[in-house]
Amino acid sequence: MSAFTDAELTYLDDQPFMRFATASPTANPDVAPVSVSVEGDDIATAGLDVTHTLRYRNISANLRATVVVDDRASVDLWSPRGIKVFGTGVVEEH
Repeated sequence: MSAFTDAELTYLDDQPFMRFATASPTANPDVAPVSVSVEGDDIATAGLDVTHTLRYRNISANLRATVVVDDRASVDLWSPRGIKVFGTGVVEEH
C-alpha cells in the first residue's frame, strides 16, 4: 500500500515545484522552492549540486523536514489545494 492515495499521486505528478522546509540545529528555519518528484513512498528533489545549499547543511545536521506542494484549483473562486508532508530528510548521493 502506498503512502499516497491515487488522487494524491495524480496531483503530485502534475506539480513542478514544492516548498522544502528545514531547520538548523539551533532551530533557524529555511524554506526553498525546489522541483518535486515522487519515488515510491518518498517525495524527492534533484538537479543542482545541493551540497552547497543551506537545506543540505540543515538536513545533514537535523533530519526533520516538511514539504508543501500546493496550487489553486481555480482563480475565479478561491480554491487552494495542496499536500503537506512531515518527515525526515535523507541526502542520497548518486
